[in-house]
Amino acid sequence: MLPQLAHVLAQYDKMGLNHQEIPPFRNELASTTLAASRFSDMSWKIEMITRAKQLLKDSPDSYLNAWLTYRESAILRMRGKRDESAKTLEDFVRATALPANNRGSELTPRYNAQRSDLIISFSENMIQQGRLEEAKMELYEWSPLDLTAPSTLERIASRARDITLGKILRYQGLFKDALVLLEKVLEESHIDDFFEGTGWYRVLLSGVADLYIELDRPEDAEKILRQELQPMVEAGTQDIATGKRLRLSLVETYLERNMFGIAEEALLHLKEEYEVIKEPDYATSINIFRVWLGLARVSHRQGNWEDALSYWRQALAATEQLKMSNGFNAGIVRYSLAHALLMTGDSAQSDLMVAQAKQNMASEPRMFWIAGFNSKWHDYAIISLGHGTAER
Repeated sequence: MLPQLAHVLAQYDKMGLNHQEIPPFRNELASTTLAASRFSDMSWKIEMITRAKQLLKDSPDSYLNAWLTYRESAILRMRGKRDESAKTLEDFVRATALPANNRGSELTPRYNAQRSDLIISFSENMIQQGRLEEAKMELYEWSPLDLTAPSTLERIASRARDITLGKILRYQGLFKDALVLLEKVLEESHIDDFFEGTGWYRVLLSGVADLYIELDRPEDAEKILRQELQPMVEAGTQDIATGKRLRLSLVETYLERNMFGIAEEALLHLKEEYEVIKEPDYATSINIFRVWLGLARVSHRQGNWEDALSYWRQALAATEQLKMSNGFNAGIVRYSLAHALLMTGDSAQSDLMVAQAKQNMASEPRMFWIAGFNSKWHDYAIISLGHGTAER
């Protein structure tokens, strides 16, 4: 689809036509460019959004404008431009997307489902800021127009909303509550052919697997991940973004069971795949951070201190790129570095690292972000240094 779309847009440019001068195809072309913004690299995504904005300038189509806002905000967030993403959403959501502003005839099931995407995106920005309770309240604002008979798009939107709610509960450490919610969503999704093919389905699987890991059920996590990954491997699509995400979750199941050899092999493959990405977006940079964390834990748990130090330093450098070098996650990395330094006999540097780690961890509330790392590894690192019992 992408080469054909690029050819069509190039032809319009070659003829010197403004996209708005082609009224019969304007909405269709805008819809196609918005759909295409989900694929390829970041430069392509940005170009598609720019094209869509040109096509929809002064357009009265509420649905397409909402879709444009959602995609633009998501892409800004992928680029690490959280404030710009929030402003894009806020300008639109506050004006048109909340219930009090949608009492007219324009509020169709299709547009209502798109409103859900906007509110979810708005909540995602709040989650990144650690504003978990506020994010929950935003999500509770939305519901299908007809609760007894939601449209297909609204059913998909409801599940996406509940997946995000489950993530918030997990981040708050409410693992059992989150699992009850997400297992219900997963069970319902199996009878809906429209949902299983969406990106949200794999987000859901990763979320459930992460909760199994937190609740000491790594075998169950591996089972549901392999069920999805096996056909992807057979089709050769395991290296797409969602495939890598599932494989990162699978690595956590190995770490949970001290299967260090297979964990390291999987992480090194992922490292190679991420290294060829020339301009990683924010989401990819987070996954690269997770790879360093995984490799560091593998070496640390096996007492390979020089390798552990190297990997922990790579992870710390990644926090700089992610603009979280003074936050809670950097604090866990520094505690881990401190323990590795102590084990190599460098107690002075270890003490300095502990002092920095404490400052980092006092700067923001604890959030259970990466399965295993923010919970069990956090406790292990602190207790290993003889700093008492880690509290949840």
